[in-house]
Amino acid sequence: MPWSRADIERDWLGGERLTTQVDRTVEMFNLVEAALGRDWVARSRLPGQIGISSVLRVRVAGEILATLRRIPRHDRLLTRLRRRDARDAWAEARAIHLLVEAAPNVVIELEPPVHLRGRELKPDLRMSKPGDDWVYVEVASPGDSLGARRLFRVMEHLTEGSATGSDSYALEIFLRRDPTQAEVDTIVSQVTQVTKLQGKNIEELPHGLGVLFLNFTQPGLVRLDDHPGEPDVPRLGRAQVHIEGGVPTRHIQTRIAYVDQRLNRLLSKEARQLAHGYRNLVMIEATSTSMWRTWPSHIATRFSRGFHTRVGGVCLFQCGYMARDDGVLRWEMETGLTTNPHAINPLPGWMAEKLS
Repeated sequence: MPWSRADIERDWLGGERLTTQVDRTVEMFNLVEAALGRDWVARSRLPGQIGISSVLRVRVAGEILATLRRIPRHDRLLTRLRRRDARDAWAEARAIHLLVEAAPNVVIELEPPVHLRGRELKPDLRMSKPGDDWVYVEVASPGDSLGARRLFRVMEHLTEGSATGSDSYALEIFLRRDPTQAEVDTIVSQVTQVTKLQGKNIEELPHGLGVLFLNFTQPGLVRLDDHPGEPDVPRLGRAQVHIEGGVPTRHIQTRIAYVDQRLNRLLSKEARQLAHGYRNLVMIEATSTSMWRTWPSHIATRFSRGFHTRVGGVCLFQCGYMARDDGVLRWEMETGLTTNPHAINPLPGWMAEKLS
């Protein structure tokens, strides 16, 4: 049974109305169900999560699938996307969508065979513009490290307090380092007390652990602010917003300093899938702020020392929901390209221009 506007508004928006690009949203719901199944659509809405962000999750999947339909022999990738553990497949699909958006006339082939010293390599894809040579591409999505996963569990515990109580507030828990379990308990106790206060308040946590910032924004308005005097370092973050009657009444945002150090191993692994004698690109989905802010300089250092000469460049990309000034949530993709000055076969100029 096909999706309709009424279905989406009733089941996904709690009775609220779709106000923008209604026909396209309905079309994408039906495209996703046809390609991935109704169960996949149902799983894309987290338990108890009703709102435009859930609708956008399906809408974006549909836009990516619409791009894949233009790529020859995409069935195998589509099969991988249907699986529950499909992080790598979705990273590849998002990379393809990004490349097509950046250069609409690009030609893409999936899993092209490459022979190297008696063995066959299969990069994720190759791409070219009409009349140009192929560029072979490996896509990686390292996901969160074990350390990051622990910190996300800590942040989930710290933010879940926003779901209880009746006070209205906006709280940021700003941590300078990874807290111990005892320190987490201390933070929870202090949060309970500080959220009863009125107006703006700043409260230091013990042993230089961090700071609580109360009511420096409106409830529901989550901002990333490194705060004067604090070091400019990568941080992981999580926010939980409590909404009543469609209006945000309180939120807790947690940010913890964190540096991801897995790059060298990942880059070596991906480079081994690429052959000498070709133009090669590695694309890495940056799933954390730490990757986005620290990895480009590390990549440039590796290149400057003459490593990975078969790789013409590394493109970090990230995706996310962004709230614009008009209050509408939109899906956006961002890229950052680090080229290799010692590459045997440099990337074409048009690619460097598009992906920078």
